[in-house]
Amino acid sequence: MAKPILGNLEPYSLGDSINNYLARLDAYFELNGIGDDKKTAHLLLVGGATLYELASKLCSPKSPNSLAYDRLAHLLRGHLEPVVNVVVERYKFRNLFQQRDEPIGQYIVKLRTAALSCDFNSFLEDALRDQLVVGVADQELRNRLLLEPFLDYMSACIIAQAWDVLK
Repeated sequence: MAKPILGNLEPYSLGDSINNYLARLDAYFELNGIGDDKKTAHLLLVGGATLYELASKLCSPKSPNSLAYDRLAHLLRGHLEPVVNVVVERYKFRNLFQQRDEPIGQYIVKLRTAALSCDFNSFLEDALRDQLVVGVADQELRNRLLLEPFLDYMSACIIAQAWDVLK
C-alpha cells in the first residue's frame, strides 16, 4: 500500500522566489521520504503547468524528466532568480533610515530583510548593528547606543526596543 503524502505544496507562481519554492519543496521531500530518483518527477508534478512548461523550454530538446533534480533546479534558478548586484543592495541597505513615526521593531525587520541580499556573510551582525545605530531617528537613542563600549547587534535591538516602549 502506498504511503500517503504529507503536506500541501501549491504550484509555483511566476514572480515568486524560485529559491523559496525549492526550499519548501526540499522540506516536502524530507517530510515524505522522497529519494533523489523521484525528486524531478515530484517537482514537475507539484510545480504546476507553468513551471513544467518553462522547464520543458529550458531543457529542450531533452525532456525535463530526463534531468536529475539538482540539474533541473539549477536551470530554473538560473532563469528565474535575478542576479543580485551586491553593491546596489548594500547601497540601498546603507540608505535605510528609520522614519520619525516608524516603530523601532519595524525598522529592525526592514534592516534584516534588506541585509538578506547584501552578502555580508560573517560581517552580518556588525553591519546590522552599525546601520541600526546610524539609522535610528531618535538622536538620544543613538547617543545611548554609542555609550555602550561592547555593543553587539542583539544588545542594540534590546536597548532600542526598550527605548521605544518608554518613549
